Amino acid sequence: MVSAPPLTHTLLHEVSDEWLVMMPGKEMRFSLGWFDNDYIGSSAVIVVRDETGRVTAFANLVPEYARREVSIDLMRRRQEVENGRMELQMARSVNERYARQQNASGETRRV
Repeated sequence: MVSAPPLTHTLLHEVSDEWLVMMPGKEMRFSLGWFDNDYIGSSAVIVVRDETGRVTAFANLVPEYARREVSIDLMRRRQEVENGRMELQMARSVNERYARQQNASGETRRV
């Protein structure tokens, strides 16, 4: 599910903190973004939830307006979430958006 801003960042902060414990070292604060409430609150975010609705992983999206593209910045998950789950959710989100666009335009193309 892609959530547009504003998003309650407290739930995301819990996931980020847990992810930081799993990773060696601290946030680098230069190559990619770091968790900042204002920054995350202004981003579109892909959120993965478990069957109870608890946030288990997320990635925020950074638009590149000149190219009409989007990049992934932070990608964080809880310890119990297997590697690759966030990537699967992103692929599903892209697929759903593509399907909606195709349905709205009446076109049918195979990908």
